[in-house]
Amino acid sequence: MFPLTQNNVEFDITIAPFSSENNRDWRIQKFNKLITILSQKYRIILLGSFEQRMKLYNLKNDNNNIIVKTGELNLNDLPNVIKSTKLFLGLDSGLTHIALKVGTPLIAIIGGGNYGKFFPYKESDKVKYLYHKMDCFGCEWRCIHKEPNCLTEVKTEEVIREAEKILSLN
Repeated sequence: MFPLTQNNVEFDITIAPFSSENNRDWRIQKFNKLITILSQKYRIILLGSFEQRMKLYNLKNDNNNIIVKTGELNLNDLPNVIKSTKLFLGLDSGLTHIALKVGTPLIAIIGGGNYGKFFPYKESDKVKYLYHKMDCFGCEWRCIHKEPNCLTEVKTEEVIREAEKILSLN
């Protein structure tokens, strides 16, 4: 199993900032801001595929409170990694479904493409789905706008506020 300590310090947050399809991703600039702010107070694991490696290392930006795991974990290790942290932050992706299944408190930044089909599930104090509600929800990701505003209009400050709320419950 993957050791979840670095210099004997446990990690607080797992972040999976990319989905398998670019049109389901939150803006990288927003993740950069989110990670920069949260890493001042919390230790973070960034998860992603081997193909996402360079983008993840750019988000890490030589920050010692962050480690990057890209493609070196096997599928059996992922639930343990996600479960061992206090919060999971992700998108409409398989890793978010794993976090939900293993009971890790989570925040999922989702759009309206498949709204109601896969996400959102029931919310609670420890499970939050953030999105910008629009009339075109259910578009199957065939966006009529320049970008998926239902996803990209979620504010970084809103994610940070929800993360702080959930982390204060631990």
